[in-house]
Amino acid sequence: MIKRLPTIRDVAKHAGVSLTTTSYILNKKSNHKFAEDTISKVEAAVEVLGYTPNRMIQAIHKGKSYTIGLGNLLPGITHERMVAGIYEEMARWERYDLLMYFSIGTQRKDKMVFLDGRADGVIFPEESSVNISSYLAQKGLPVVVIYKRNVAPGVACAKADDFQAACLAVRHLWEHGHHRIAHLAGHLADWSDAQERLAGYRSAMNELGVTETPEEWVFNRHSWDSEKCGEALDLWLALPPDIRPSAIFSANDAGALGLIEEAGKRGLKIPEDLSIVGCDNIETSESKLTTIDLNFHEVGRYSVESLINIIEGIKTPEECRTPIQVKLIRRNTVRQYNQKKEG
Repeated sequence: MIKRLPTIRDVAKHAGVSLTTTSYILNKKSNHKFAEDTISKVEAAVEVLGYTPNRMIQAIHKGKSYTIGLGNLLPGITHERMVAGIYEEMARWERYDLLMYFSIGTQRKDKMVFLDGRADGVIFPEESSVNISSYLAQKGLPVVVIYKRNVAPGVACAKADDFQAACLAVRHLWEHGHHRIAHLAGHLADWSDAQERLAGYRSAMNELGVTETPEEWVFNRHSWDSEKCGEALDLWLALPPDIRPSAIFSANDAGALGLIEEAGKRGLKIPEDLSIVGCDNIETSESKLTTIDLNFHEVGRYSVESLINIIEGIKTPEECRTPIQVKLIRRNTVRQYNQKKEG
């Protein structure tokens, strides 16, 4: 038989004082004074019984649970560093707990699950075309969206600077003599990450003198996986020499690694025959791929800091949208290219 957890009534009975007195003492009501002997009796009862206040009941009375929710993270993306950042920041706010949700989508039930009072605010990823965050904000629930920049009024976001990431990748390739740079795009229809990385690619190319990139240089996979990397590579290799890319910026590391695999199948060596830069700095890329580190740890940390600051009234959601800075990680997939000799 499972032993019942002690309640505040058990504490009051054990201490021999009223329920009201016990409640005032446990909640440290400053406008009520009690004899030291009475306080000692209640504290002793708590120790003997092993009583812990019920946070859900406190939430009902106070209108605050001191809990933040983390919505279901997306499959196919490495989240370890982001979660580590979340845990690190949670440790700084000792009175807050973290509640994991495993259902988040576009259905009404997915919206309503966050509004049952268990969490004071939520963090979750959201596609470009989905606006659960706007609905929740309108209901008064603080929200921080990860992986999305264009959020609705009243919604905060925690996201790497994807535009800057693309610019860093393109400039790095350009500095190594590559002026014909293709882009393996991500999921352009649904994710702002992919859209911003494409915009950054086009902007950097324009600033470097390529005012109109050939249409063939951008390949839209309509996904984030490596399934169509072979198709993209064949398209680029079939182009005339004067516009055939000597380097590729992939919107994510999975695509970059897929390109490396497909290049090997076609007898091409990386970086001797083709230079490649990825974006993410996922663990599988750490041994060889030149890439852009999106600082997932800081994304996670910043999301918690922002949410609690909003809950505590320290900042507004609009003040919690600072892009997370990224950095170039130089490894072994980019080489110096001589345009005159090999162009």
